[in-house]
Amino acid sequence: MMVERTWAGGGADACPFYDKNIPALYFVNTNSYTHFHLPSDTPETLNRELFKKITKLAYATAWQILIGNYQKEKVIR
Repeated sequence: MMVERTWAGGGADACPFYDKNIPALYFVNTNSYTHFHLPSDTPETLNRELFKKITKLAYATAWQILIGNYQKEKVIR
């Protein structure tokens, strides 16, 4: 699910793909990692449990796409 604010002011990593009409997966989590984009953003400060959950979600999503269970959603900017 794309959240409108993803496109509205942050420069999401998926934006260049979206702008060229290239499908992309973009997983983001907000307000859960206080070190994001700071010098203190190191492997030691990583939220390991959250990282595991996001990795599992990305894998499960990729698998569903691979086996054909994919329905493209419309993103309105």
